[in-house]
Amino acid sequence: MESALNALAHVTTETVRWYVYEDKPERTSYMQYNWDPEKPDESIWVVDGADAVPVDEYAGSRVIDGLKHTRYFPRLIVPPQVRDQLRGLV
Repeated sequence: MESALNALAHVTTETVRWYVYEDKPERTSYMQYNWDPEKPDESIWVVDGADAVPVDEYAGSRVIDGLKHTRYFPRLIVPPQVRDQLRGLV
């Protein structure tokens, strides 16, 4: 954000968040599923035929296995109107 303040003359400390925003994993929609829930009713259940298995115990899907190993990283959100001016500063 400091780089945006230096590069864009019309941006102030009060308005910089409208031009550059750091989106972090702490944001609610980033929240990771708890792969080790304390109670079965906190699990997402996979129904495979007649069997119902908590998703954390389901071994039949590469997608679920991939989700268990997902990594989350912060990202910068920058509107297209100033993106070219700020590209290369980070």
